[in-house]
Amino acid sequence: MLTLSILQAFLLALLFSMLGFVIGYVVVNYLAKKQLQKLQEQMESFDKEQIRNTLASLGQKPSEEKINRIISMAESAKKKKEEQKGQKVRKKKK
Repeated sequence: MLTLSILQAFLLALLFSMLGFVIGYVVVNYLAKKQLQKLQEQMESFDKEQIRNTLASLGQKPSEEKINRIISMAESAKKKKEEQKGQKVRKKKK
């Protein structure tokens, strides 16, 4: 029969506790990162009505030209951000 001393049992319990903590940290970190990315994707998309309401609340006249300019600026900023992110990934792989 296998018998463990109190110290061995304590160290074994400590080892399993630390292992559980590390696994839990990795899983929670992964899930939080995925959820944050999904939320960012939802928040980045603007529609014309949102921009029109924002401009009106700022006291500006929401013309179609302004709205289209804001949308194109947001899209170009998003593309630039994705390109920079891709460059960082390529640098890490090297």
